[in-house]
Amino acid sequence: MLRKSLLALLVPVVLGCPSQFQTTPEEKKVVEKSIVKIDTKIENTLPLEMIASEEDELIVPEQISPEYRALLDTIAGAEGADYNTLYGGETFSDFSQHPCLVMYAYGRKSTAAGRYQFVYPTYRELREEKGLFSSFDEEEQDKAALYLIQKKGVTQELLKKSIETGDFNPIWDRLAPTWASFPTSRNSRGKHNQAKFSSHRLRHEYLLNYGHLLRNSY
Repeated sequence: MLRKSLLALLVPVVLGCPSQFQTTPEEKKVVEKSIVKIDTKIENTLPLEMIASEEDELIVPEQISPEYRALLDTIAGAEGADYNTLYGGETFSDFSQHPCLVMYAYGRKSTAAGRYQFVYPTYRELREEKGLFSSFDEEEQDKAALYLIQKKGVTQELLKKSIETGDFNPIWDRLAPTWASFPTSRNSRGKHNQAKFSSHRLRHEYLLNYGHLLRNSY
């Protein structure tokens, strides 16, 4: 119990999460100065068009294609998460920023949160270095997930080709390092040995999501 308590206190500090400890007036001044410096750096978030590299297909949330939306839905389904889900299944209600809570589940601990289970270090990097995550609301989560998907080389053309051929392994292989719930063509348990669904099952789920989106678009 003592070990878990210490981990719960120390891990957020190591990750750079906001402190939950009470501070002295002198410490508070130092913290406030640090916050000002950080907020100045990340206040103006860049649009996705300025973040993606030239070879990326540029997508903005208002223009998510059915192919990409079906993939986002498939990721969320594989991760078993919604926009307010913490690692292990509990929920949070403050969407101003990543909750940065260390949760224990399935014999592991993680800060994963949101529909696409962003761990805090990834959230912090995307926010501070890539200009994403002006908040942690639904639109920002979608935008960040799309950015990661595109950086892994999953293009609109690749998605359409997979739909036509029925072979989604090239997509799962690209995404498995980022999302532990995805299998690979060589390992049904995925890159992190945590995949719960087979490639065939994920393909089935993707096509169901895609068909549902197409039906609702008419």
